[in-house]
Amino acid sequence: VEVTIWASEMAQVEQIALSGNPGAFHLRQTKATPSEPVPSLSSPPLVLTQTRLVTPPGGDRITIAWDVTDARYGGSAAEGSKTIYARLKYKDGTWSRMYLTTVRYYQHMTTPTPTPTATRTPVGYVSPTWTPSPTPMATATQTYTPSPTPTVGELCVRVFHDRNADLSYKPGAEELLPGAQLTVYDSAFTVLRRHTTDGSGPLCVGGLTAGTYYVREDDPPGYVSSVRFFSVPVVANRSITLSIGDHLAAAGR
Repeated sequence: VEVTIWASEMAQVEQIALSGNPGAFHLRQTKATPSEPVPSLSSPPLVLTQTRLVTPPGGDRITIAWDVTDARYGGSAAEGSKTIYARLKYKDGTWSRMYLTTVRYYQHMTTPTPTPTATRTPVGYVSPTWTPSPTPMATATQTYTPSPTPTVGELCVRVFHDRNADLSYKPGAEELLPGAQLTVYDSAFTVLRRHTTDGSGPLCVGGLTAGTYYVREDDPPGYVSSVRFFSVPVVANRSITLSIGDHLAAAGR
């Protein structure tokens, strides 16, 4: 899970407040051009169990990252939802609206390979009249061919109206927005899919090999968002959903 803070923001930033699920966060300095991601993990990692202020490293952009599946970084391979919150404190003492990235992922259970049951071969039987009975034929044992284990994952993206500005999507209370422009890139920043939302459901891109993928969101008319560029780790055999909350431009939040 990653939140990226861009060069235009960094020039005025004094501190960053981080919060979210307990675990190990990493500050990674990156180049300003998205097509040239050259991250380097901070050492040691910043282990946060509650909101804490950290001074940003020098550079034109930083990424706040958390590996949601690697136990070494406080992650878990189980199903769940991982969230990072980040607020920027500017040099004039004011705070930005909260940045957010959330990933919901599911464990895909593969169909277990059935264990063939051994067939007992009957032994010959002699009747009381001493008439030899035919030797029964052994029943053929069925051979099971296991289904191949999936090695690809799925990335779904939805854009919703964040009505109460709590940065969390609530089905039934907050509607999906039409008119948002979504672009999905692979790790080399090759465009995989361009899509305009219609408010009926998320955009899902399947058949993805494990790795990092990027999503750009251009806000629908009349709405704004704090973050437009997201980095999402896709894991084999899982479906990962990225929720992007937009609010009305007139709200000024």
